[in-house]
Amino acid sequence: MRTPAWRTVQRALLGTVLVTLWTSPCLAQLHSVLLSVPPHSEEAVTWCGPATAEMVMQGYPSGACTISQADAWLSILANKSETAWDTDPAGLRGALMSLCPPPASGHWVVYARTNANKLMYSVAYWMTRNNFPVPLLLDTDPHNSYTAHREHWIVIRGIVTDQDPTTHSTVDLTYVWLVDPGVPLGDPPLERYVSASIFLGELSPVNKASSAFNGKYVAVIEPPARRGIVRVRREIMTGRPIPPEKAAAFARRWIRKLRLAEMEPFCGAQSARPQAPILVNPKRGGYYIVPFARRGEAPSLAVLVNAYTGEFQEIDRFSPRPLLDEREAIRRSAAVLRLRDLSEARAYTVSGPGIAPRYLPAWRIETPGGSAVVTGRGTVYKLPPSRKLRPRSKMR
Repeated sequence: MRTPAWRTVQRALLGTVLVTLWTSPCLAQLHSVLLSVPPHSEEAVTWCGPATAEMVMQGYPSGACTISQADAWLSILANKSETAWDTDPAGLRGALMSLCPPPASGHWVVYARTNANKLMYSVAYWMTRNNFPVPLLLDTDPHNSYTAHREHWIVIRGIVTDQDPTTHSTVDLTYVWLVDPGVPLGDPPLERYVSASIFLGELSPVNKASSAFNGKYVAVIEPPARRGIVRVRREIMTGRPIPPEKAAAFARRWIRKLRLAEMEPFCGAQSARPQAPILVNPKRGGYYIVPFARRGEAPSLAVLVNAYTGEFQEIDRFSPRPLLDEREAIRRSAAVLRLRDLSEARAYTVSGPGIAPRYLPAWRIETPGGSAVVTGRGTVYKLPPSRKLRPRSKMR
């Protein structure tokens, strides 16, 4: 379930494809493909596929099409080959080809691999060679408060590697820029610029026993002329968290070093100031959320850094809304836990599959009489006595 109230980013520079090499001295060797994709959220709880198709077709550098999500949905249904999906890979591929095939005789093809690193090499190769955004299946977990819907399609609009994947068969994947349309209805799409280690930690294979794609990672691309693999540096997942003030300093440093304020969705980082950092998952896989806000305003974006090293993990833009603080989370859980003395409660923030997304963590409340989870929007769920929150390595 995804529950963030994110504000839509302004439309990207339409009609222009940005294929850039960073000029910062420390990043001069990185190969970047950053594309213009107008962001859209899904218009129905099962329409992340149509929303993804809409963005991809509007993201062509030439010959772009404006197709409604309703028309994309009808085309997906007409091209489906597996009934267990709302939007299956064949349906999405068929809709793109029938409604608005890519220019220059491009040809969308469903590409599935059992190795996520090999799939992401193909994505990097495709985007470098053709400059089209890529539809990718992030996972098939239930989401959007509708457990029957288990497809999570996103658009990859940017990818950063250490070398050109069209001339090297092994490259280091550094960052991924994605647009996630699968937010609750009425919320704008989510734009995230994330480190490769975090992205690969979230990317999951198909989990549908009846599907021919079960156990495979899926994207809709054109099979590249060469095969290869990406390497991803692993992060430190345990240790002693750095002090909050250091996390804030690291966040500001990464904004400058990676020139994040030059990316249109995150331009507000230039004039915003860091707010009090929030430590999430303190026991393992910890990270700090460092909100940024202009004077007199609520935070509108945040930088996430590794809690033990200060390494950059991602930057997100969201609706300016005060985050639920610890005392308020405890207060909301008091009735559910029948808690009379608030001082008996211990609270810390957590995220992970089935718990809360990375960018909007939940509060875990522990008391002598039981435990509860309070979501970012204040919904309280009492946990069974034996329930332990142990997020898997995959984190959202």
